[in-house]
Amino acid sequence: MPYISNVVERTLALLASQFQGTDANGDLTKVQKMIKSFALTDQDIQDVLEQLLSQRNIDTAVGVQLDGLGQILGLARASGESDDDYRENLKFQIFINTGSGTPEQVIQILKYLTNAQKIRYLEIYPAAYQMSTDGTTFPDPPEDLISAIQSASPAGIQYVPVTATYGVDVPFVFGVDAEIELLYVTDPADSTNLVNLELDTTELLYVNATRFLQSEEGGGFAEALGTYPNYTIDTTGAGQLAEVIQFNGSVAPTP
Repeated sequence: MPYISNVVERTLALLASQFQGTDANGDLTKVQKMIKSFALTDQDIQDVLEQLLSQRNIDTAVGVQLDGLGQILGLARASGESDDDYRENLKFQIFINTGSGTPEQVIQILKYLTNAQKIRYLEIYPAAYQMSTDGTTFPDPPEDLISAIQSASPAGIQYVPVTATYGVDVPFVFGVDAEIELLYVTDPADSTNLVNLELDTTELLYVNATRFLQSEEGGGFAEALGTYPNYTIDTTGAGQLAEVIQFNGSVAPTP
């Protein structure tokens, strides 16, 4: 039922024409005043119902009303926590309370928490999984994100790292036919170019890389052509490095 803010006016407008006018002083007639008294009671009911709806809605509740929702959801407000921060935490608590740890649900949770556009989900035998997000919103410290994902995961799942690609179109992934090559990363001065990653002024970092420009995921390293130091680099399809966020030194299970 929609909220009605003008019950009195709408009720009086329904009177028959002979009861529509005013008295000699231009005020409501006795009949109109009697009907208004009934309408005011209905208006009070309308106002209270609307107030209950807004104050018990997680998107609009504030203060004590928001604390009441926290009691229902099983999450108390932290000391000094603002309404906006508490509201976001309550929304995540809803994910935990109603979720069963399916891939679709944990994907939706990570997408919500990191404000992502694309989530990748990789199952790891026998009882683990890893996800990546292109979102750029993370808690402080970032490891809290892993704790949140873990809390929404089924029992027995111990390894749930999250790879952060920070919004890049093509994240780094390995292809096939791996070999040892120099590690190329995005040039901070020019995002369209790749440069060698230097550990210090003299030593370059080598990695187990690939000579294929693209893997199935669309990333990989650029092909190094020629002989060092006269390399020419084809950056087509090259991906940017990503960061893996883990918690408590967790490691992937043995295949």
